[in-house]
Parts: sequence; C-alpha cells; structure tokens
Amino acid sequence: VVSTVKFVPPVVKKDEEVKQEEEIVKQADIKQEISTVTVKGNTDAVDLSNLDVKDESTAGIVEDKPYDYVEQMPEFPGGQGELLKFVAKNTKYPALALRNQIEGRVYIKFVVDENGQVSSPSVTKGIGGGCDEEAVRVVKLLPRFAPGKQNGRAVKVYFSLPVNFTIK
Repeated sequence: VVSTVKFVPPVVKKDEEVKQEEEIVKQADIKQEISTVTVKGNTDAVDLSNLDVKDESTAGIVEDKPYDYVEQMPEFPGGQGELLKFVAKNTKYPALALRNQIEGRVYIKFVVDENGQVSSPSVTKGIGGGCDEEAVRVVKLLPRFAPGKQNGRAVKVYFSLPVNFTIK
C-alpha cells in the first residue's frame, strides 16, 4: 500500500466559521501521492513494481468473446462492394412480403471467427414478412472473410450487415 494524503479543496470562509475537523496539510509539505483519503502506507516494504511476474494459471488462455471493433476489421473477398453484390444476387424476395408490399432494411449481426467463417447470424432490426429469415439465410451462404486482427493475431469479431428489400 502506497502512502497517500487526502486532497482538500480550498474553501474561502470567515475565521469564525472555520472548525478544524482534521489536520489540513500544506501543499508544500506533501511528499506523497495525493488521493481522496489519507492512507498510512507500507513505505518500508520491498518495491515489487519492477518485477516481471508471469501468472502460470492464465498462460495460454485467450478471451473467447467476440470483439465489437478491432484494429483490422474482417474483410469480404473483393471488398465491401462485392459483399453487397453477393447479398443482392443471392437474396430472393419473400412471397409474403411481396403480397403485403413490405419494403425496408433488415440489419443482421454475425460473428466472423479467427478463420474467417461466418457464424451466429441474428436479426438486430427486422421488418417481418419473411424478410428477416431470408436475410439470415443469405448471411449463412457468405464465403470465408479475411479475419479481423487485434494486436497482430486473428480474433472473433462482430460484423453488421444491412440487407435492403425493395419492390421494383
């Protein structure tokens, strides 16, 4: 524990209004770190901050949770334009949506894993009429992406994709 001294913000008052609840330390006398409370630390202990400590219990464990954003986001082969072309080419307008004149945009969120495979597609915003299910079906058809990278290694990343449904 490092010794700290409580920082007391100055308040201007008349002498009659001042009551000494705790000792106020002058700023020039402070040789310790400033904190929100005064703490008597163990200053004569050995300093362990420079040691290179390796925790064997967590060695090799990789966080399995997908990232929302990484240094290098996953990329579809050919870029974003090719991704949109692939989705447009493989999307079939649902009959129920055609009958009911349903148009709009379905937002799909899925995971691109370390190998670039697409998994766990889910609808974040749908329009119904079978359009949501069709968008999920098309996302499941997507080929392998170039995986996202964080700190130079491939990781799982969430990817969002809008799928447009318009009646021509």
